[in-house]
Amino acid sequence: KFADGSIKEFKHNIPKGWAIVYLPDICALEDGSIKRGPFGSSITKSMFVPKGEHTYKVYEQGNAIRKTIDYGDYWLKESDYIRLKNFSIKAGDILISCAGTIGEIFQIPSNYYNGVINQALLKLTLNSDIIDSQYFKWMFTSLINTLKEHSIGSAIKNLASIKFLKYEVPMLLPPLSEQQRIVEVIESALEKVDEYAESYNRLEQLDKEFPDKLKKSILQYAMQGKLVEQDPNDEPVEVLLEKIRAEKEKLFEEGKIKKKDLEISIVSQGD
Repeated sequence: KFADGSIKEFKHNIPKGWAIVYLPDICALEDGSIKRGPFGSSITKSMFVPKGEHTYKVYEQGNAIRKTIDYGDYWLKESDYIRLKNFSIKAGDILISCAGTIGEIFQIPSNYYNGVINQALLKLTLNSDIIDSQYFKWMFTSLINTLKEHSIGSAIKNLASIKFLKYEVPMLLPPLSEQQRIVEVIESALEKVDEYAESYNRLEQLDKEFPDKLKKSILQYAMQGKLVEQDPNDEPVEVLLEKIRAEKEKLFEEGKIKKKDLEISIVSQGD
């Protein structure tokens, strides 16, 4: 139920003690806690300066996608930063990619560069008394398909309007302690998924290599006398070689082969 008396139906059963909330309910009670980057014309290439002691970083979509503060090398001088300060970031803020690659999330760490967001980012400052930042990241990730369905633009898809995000995307909010337990279970499960993926990739590689390795193994075992059981009653190969020598001697005496043909090459193991 909204302040104006209107009611939005939510057709899912929720656990006791949980609430259905919207973005403004979980963001900090301060100006700019939900902020889309400035219009493209507000930050132009002519404003960029080399990184220096009194310069300020322009955070862009690549920072959210790559989960790092070090991506990009666009910096503003102090006067431009002051002019754009409504779009500034601080430690703990959530950056969300809004154009093309929609919904990638990055939380600003404590060792960040002072700076502002550009037009391709959405900045959220969460209320830490209400919502755990890790829980928010997992919950928001689960909503990506909904956000993509309501994206705007034809060539390059853009995250839906701020109004849509604020009032049209319901989120489930458990008690804070429950949020933290959920995060622990998700991360534990994902570790198992990663282990499975690694095992699956190894199995795929083994399956790929199996026919060739099996063929080589069969030949190797055959050449080592391990492919079939040895019969002690078999005539030793030395006896066979001696018969061959005798046969060759006979043929030599009869003039049917030359003397050089009497030699027999033998490859043996050890001495």
